[in-house]
Amino acid sequence: IFFRKNYREDFNHLGFLSSAIMLLAEGMISTSSVRKTGIDWPDVYIYLHEVGTYFNSVQDYTDMLGTDFRYMDSVLKSSQGENTFSLTQILFRPKSIGEITLRDRNPFSHPLINPNYLKHPDDVQALVEGIKFSLKLVENTTTFQRLNARHPPDIAFGCEEYEFRSDAYWECYIRTFSFTLYHPTGTCRMGKGPEDSGAVVDSKLRVLHTRGLRVADASIMPVIINGNTNAPTIMIGEKTADLIREYWSEQYLICPQAFDHIFNLKFTQDKCFYTKLT
Repeated sequence: IFFRKNYREDFNHLGFLSSAIMLLAEGMISTSSVRKTGIDWPDVYIYLHEVGTYFNSVQDYTDMLGTDFRYMDSVLKSSQGENTFSLTQILFRPKSIGEITLRDRNPFSHPLINPNYLKHPDDVQALVEGIKFSLKLVENTTTFQRLNARHPPDIAFGCEEYEFRSDAYWECYIRTFSFTLYHPTGTCRMGKGPEDSGAVVDSKLRVLHTRGLRVADASIMPVIINGNTNAPTIMIGEKTADLIREYWSEQYLICPQAFDHIFNLKFTQDKCFYTKLT
């Protein structure tokens, strides 16, 4: 149900339905963490999105992100009822590597997942630089200053011991409030073959040391890509379909029963099977 006032605002591109949801703008930067490797390509992705602040927003964001209510309250309380936005930093190609291990011998038990976030200091440094770049963008550009945009003055819960906006403060901020953004990869990484100790599938996405089993999703990526995994994952699925078609185009069916009936041959195997053309 929309009231007349809302309708007029939306019709004139002023209301809350007059902007794109979530992702409004995006950009990428290269930080010192990647430049010192001699490869000057982006390692931090920054996207601009609106943040709704209403009477129950603190609790809703706490539930949605699975974080501490006290933290969300500390960073949102001064923005209640204001027009707000966020510049979110996303780390490309993190150097911290997680692991998945078996919990026990029960195949139905959930595995133990350790993402190992922010283990490598370069990952933290890159995100700190991403935050400082975003602050500079907001506080030193005509576009944002025309909106009177500013960072909230509130100190994040759990980081009170650090000087506000110092590198140590931002590291605490990052470690307190970081989460995955839906795109884990590499848990069944592709390798050269059985001799590759870190590989789960070969170059044709066949699971090593098994028969008749392939993996066709983002988990086979040897390293995470620079960007959203959606399109590459679709490509992986299409390539796997091609590999499967190629495999079956090279097979032909042998039915021992037919040979036995025609030539009176005695086969030890009584079921049809496929063999590869030579």
